[in-house]
Amino acid sequence: MSLKQPPKPSYEDLEAELHTLRVERAQYLADTRRITTWLDASTTRKPAVLAFTEGPERQIAYRFEMLLRGEFICRRCGLRKNGEAPLADF
Repeated sequence: MSLKQPPKPSYEDLEAELHTLRVERAQYLADTRRITTWLDASTTRKPAVLAFTEGPERQIAYRFEMLLRGEFICRRCGLRKNGEAPLADF
């Protein structure tokens, strides 16, 4: 019984995949930098809704603000620690 080997990807495919991974990594690092800059401005920090447009940065900033307020939202059910539903803009 012979096992058929999958075709090897071409160098062009590998280069395209590497480029995609580099772009995704750069975007992630840029998101991280914007969030850490926002966190560093502790006394003059704007609320997350004003500091970021829609996207991953705003969601992370929302979670950070909730932690500062002592809130916790369950990732499974979406309810707050005390059983209340989260705010509508989350």
